[in-house]
Amino acid sequence: MADITLDLPEPPSMNAMLGYAKAWKGRKYYVKQQEYREEMEHCLPVPPPGVPWEQWAIDSVHFRLWGWRDPLEALAGLKWPIDFLVDLGWLAEDDRNSLVGICIPTQEINRKNRGVTITLRKV
Repeated sequence: MADITLDLPEPPSMNAMLGYAKAWKGRKYYVKQQEYREEMEHCLPVPPPGVPWEQWAIDSVHFRLWGWRDPLEALAGLKWPIDFLVDLGWLAEDDRNSLVGICIPTQEINRKNRGVTITLRKV
């Protein structure tokens, strides 16, 4: 498997994640994160590879959103999907030695079909 494209639910914005971290003494962050992970788990097309990818790149990211995000906030929105792919064994890590390339995300307003499409490449 050299690359994979995942069509996932829309992750929260960075501002929403910060709000969750402040609510209920931080517990809301973990509740919302778990809800997102359950949604995301149903969208994964195949089981994880037998061996997690040691080095990988994000070749493309396309958001379908309710409203525009600035490019840095869009990138920050990838935190939960990538963390979950690490937890599930798709990716070994998400540190600077593992993530070797990242693109600038694209986005569109699509209120009826919100989500994110991510293409990852094994390096």
